[in-house]
Amino acid sequence: PALVSCLSFSGDGAAVAAGCSTGEVFVRRASDGKAVAAIREADRPAVAAVALSPDASRLAVCAASHLRLYRLADEVEEAA
Repeated sequence: PALVSCLSFSGDGAAVAAGCSTGEVFVRRASDGKAVAAIREADRPAVAAVALSPDASRLAVCAASHLRLYRLADEVEEAA
């Protein structure tokens, strides 16, 4: 099972991102836990840090020596 390695809330407190030991990142609404987005890439190292933009439209993910930026509107998938 994946272990949560880091968390970040959006500036408005509406969303939370969880980075996992499997390299996956899940973004959920803080109010009800509904999935907003999921990032799943094969063979990614454990996520060391995540940061959401103030309006939760963008996500920064740090894993190993890499920093990736995502527009969450592009990463929406069925992640329930």
